[in-house]
Amino acid sequence: MKIVSVPAYFRNHHINLSGVAGEVLKLVCEAEGDLPLEIKWIESPGNRPLPAPHVRYTSAGLASEIELDKIAPSDAGRYHCHAQNEFGSDSLIIHVTISEVPDQPKAAEVYDIGSRWVNVRWVAPYSPGSPVLHYVVQFRELQQHLDAAWSNLTVTGSTFSARLGTLLPATEYELHVIAVNKVGIGPPSSPIKFKTQQEAPASAPNDVTIEATEPETLLVRWKPFSDSSGEDKDVSGYQVLYKEVGSPHRAIKTVRGSYKYQTKISLLKQWAKYEVAVRAFNNVGNGPESNIATVTTLEG
Repeated sequence: MKIVSVPAYFRNHHINLSGVAGEVLKLVCEAEGDLPLEIKWIESPGNRPLPAPHVRYTSAGLASEIELDKIAPSDAGRYHCHAQNEFGSDSLIIHVTISEVPDQPKAAEVYDIGSRWVNVRWVAPYSPGSPVLHYVVQFRELQQHLDAAWSNLTVTGSTFSARLGTLLPATEYELHVIAVNKVGIGPPSSPIKFKTQQEAPASAPNDVTIEATEPETLLVRWKPFSDSSGEDKDVSGYQVLYKEVGSPHRAIKTVRGSYKYQTKISLLKQWAKYEVAVRAFNNVGNGPESNIATVTTLEG
């Protein structure tokens, strides 16, 4: 009976292996052939020292295992192991890639600003070992507390711009962009601060009242419109529009200052009926008029 001698060999000569930065990565070099077998690790990235291998027998030969603790990008590269017995030798190369969270997006900038929206763009960051899955644009009002929650807008990993809507006019914001891959969330881009454009006042003043104080004079009072939407931010002042009932022409008195809510109209006709309305204005334009109020001046 003829005895067949089996030299040392590997079923595969190249293996691709990936790991995540900060975790443990196990490299296994498993050879087959007649015993006794010897396995040596003869190459590593940068020829750095490797930890002592754990050697175990298998049903077909011998296996040598090494564990890399808390791997880093510098651990990526070729790991070469060599097996031999008295009948021959063979080699195996393990190609290691290390995945880690993406770097911060580069060159993030706001490039177009409206009164209730803004466009932002950025350059894709380096994302070692794993492509960017998506980007998150985080934004919030600048005047809010530092612990205030961020609003998030998510776009795909192949998109490098976004439009943020539902913003408030004439309001300061801050934003940054974050890249995410299968490993986790990367650091934010450098922060960007911006202010949305102003709008003309969107609402009319409330509770317009008129009082005839003298035969030719009316005292007009009103309350500013305000709510949480910030629609009437940056009001420059108010205009009082008035005319005698039946006249086709209206006169306008301008009251400058956003915190002045009354004025007097003088040089009117005595014992005449007048219509009065009030509207806010700013640098963009005029807002809507209040409801018309009527009053009759006093007799002299």
